[in-house]
Amino acid sequence: MPVLASELVKRKKEHVFAEGYEIDVANELTGGIAATEEVIHVYGDDDPIIDITVDNATLTINVYDKKENNTLLEALQRIDPGTTTDFIYKWDNVYSTTIWANRYNATNTEYIRSVIYQDWLPVPGMTSGDASARGTRSFAGNAKIPREYKHPILGEKVALTTGATGTTWTAQLAKATPRAVPNETLEPGTASTTLYAIRVVVINEQRDGTSLTHFEAENLTIDADMVSVSGAIAIDGTNDISVLTWATHVYVNYLYTANTGVYPDVKPNGMFENI
Repeated sequence: MPVLASELVKRKKEHVFAEGYEIDVANELTGGIAATEEVIHVYGDDDPIIDITVDNATLTINVYDKKENNTLLEALQRIDPGTTTDFIYKWDNVYSTTIWANRYNATNTEYIRSVIYQDWLPVPGMTSGDASARGTRSFAGNAKIPREYKHPILGEKVALTTGATGTTWTAQLAKATPRAVPNETLEPGTASTTLYAIRVVVINEQRDGTSLTHFEAENLTIDADMVSVSGAIAIDGTNDISVLTWATHVYVNYLYTANTGVYPDVKPNGMFENI
């Protein structure tokens, strides 16, 4: 059966987010995998032993430069565009940023695929273009190995409630019901664990009014008790957290059912949003 043109991917159908903020002026999203290839020759065999070690991902994002603000630039600087009007882009200090993209269906009513690049750390790009051109910026750097899913990705930030001991925190996801993360194919005899989040970040932040003045975060190793099927979140400060000594919020990336909706009806929180 011949392949129809409608079956092929249109890149402009991808909806790109940086830490939950929509990048509304992206015109290139090019990912890659950096790997080390090994070819080992041994006596008595004409065919070599071939292996590959996947090291990390690479990601390049090109954006048009807007007159007022650009959410990609602000995410890389930990600036909340919703509450900050006076800020500086200080490019000798770039923060790692997680990027994800949800792909629309043909009618733009659902997302049917997604990809996430965690902890992308790019070399910042300055505005380029000749006098007759629209200004553009290009950002390229390394990230963790990307993950691709059949279902869309959502990011939600919620305030934590402190437990009686002061070392446990709870919260509840509210934007959508999390889907179970698919398990990869495992070796025989290896047990699988059902998880309901693909990324959990605990945050300690302080504000002067609504302006963000202090922000620190830690990526957690996700276990089965951290995010439940109902969206309940439980953080154990003793066993789950190793860097921070206090947490005020948690940011969770999770999969949700496609027919729940698309942006802006289902809108992710920004990592630096005032919650």
